[in-house]
Amino acid sequence: MDAIKIDRSFVKEIGTENPNTEIAKTLLALSHSLTLDATAEGIAAPQQYWDLRSQDCLKSQGYLFSAPLSVGEVAAFSPRYPAQ
Repeated sequence: MDAIKIDRSFVKEIGTENPNTEIAKTLLALSHSLTLDATAEGIAAPQQYWDLRSQDCLKSQGYLFSAPLSVGEVAAFSPRYPAQ
């Protein structure tokens, strides 16, 4: 195992007082302590992205960046980055 993927069910409440937020933070801390990459999925809002970045989550995926792409669309993909 070389990476941890944080499910969108834990990400969607980032920045709120929801228990899932603590699970996401714990998974990030675990990934850092084990020197594993962590990818947060289901990022839909800039605040989710920036909250996770502030916790050193450097890999993200979700509709904030792009809708799902077909194999043929990947080569021409240019990601969108949220303003801070």
